[in-house]
Amino acid sequence: MNKISEKRKQLEVIINSLPDCFTTTNENGFTLKVRQGVKWGKTNRKKKWGQAFEESNRFLCAIDFLVNSYDLKELSKRIGLPIRDEKVEKSGIRKISCPEYDTVQISLYNDEYIKKYNFNSTSFTEWVQEVVRNIHR
Repeated sequence: MNKISEKRKQLEVIINSLPDCFTTTNENGFTLKVRQGVKWGKTNRKKKWGQAFEESNRFLCAIDFLVNSYDLKELSKRIGLPIRDEKVEKSGIRKISCPEYDTVQISLYNDEYIKKYNFNSTSFTEWVQEVVRNIHR
């Protein structure tokens, strides 16, 4: 199994182990969902709070959370990944703001981070657990 596939599997196991959370398979990865729905969803059927994709040169995960919940610089320090520019193909995070929620994109390219970054770290798993507590309906 290559490093990109390993990171995908690592994150998928973490999400599926969280209370009330599960993943569903999509074409190149999986969707992150919560059973009772997300706060910004208009109905209880709105359960999606992220997606993950395995590509040939990177693993990309987009995690949604409540607007203005996290400052990008603080989040970068907290989860241990640098801030990245959208156009640069290197590992790191960037934030996308939508009217209903914000999204952090986590990209792990075939660089030094693909080998050393661990989604199982305490700092990452605690952050994801916090996100889930706050987005829950």
